[in-house]
Amino acid sequence: MHILYSVDRILLRIIQLSMKAIKNVCICTLETGDIIFLLPNEKYTRGISSKSLKSRLANAGSQESFQAKIFYDPATPNVWYLNIFNDGGNSIQGYEFKFYLPESIFKNWASQSYTKREALVTKEKYFSRLYIFTRAKNNRLPFVIVDIDKKWMNDE
Repeated sequence: MHILYSVDRILLRIIQLSMKAIKNVCICTLETGDIIFLLPNEKYTRGISSKSLKSRLANAGSQESFQAKIFYDPATPNVWYLNIFNDGGNSIQGYEFKFYLPESIFKNWASQSYTKREALVTKEKYFSRLYIFTRAKNNRLPFVIVDIDKKWMNDE
């Protein structure tokens, strides 16, 4: 009986962690049709939930225009980071996501030996416009459009 209770507790914990992960993930599509899962970058979230970010994005709708900066760490080239901000340049609550590059994009970049120049081409080619799905209300689109910051890209 004790073993079953222990297994039940483990399964319950797995379910709880799975539900937490599902609540914290934002789904994003690229113009190519590739889907990426945006995960909160815990290093920078400071306890802010992605639910609050999704809510802000959904409520803003067409009232605000959002842009993004995309970064990567050469130590982990398959994990990239997305910082979303409004047109005024203000980061949304200091919020940053991390995501795994889609396999086809990663392989393409890898074939170029992970060069910085090819990373810029990749950002411009695949990430110039992102569609982040939200739970919009009031007959708004179920996603917001986030464009890469062109000025920042040109300065890179």
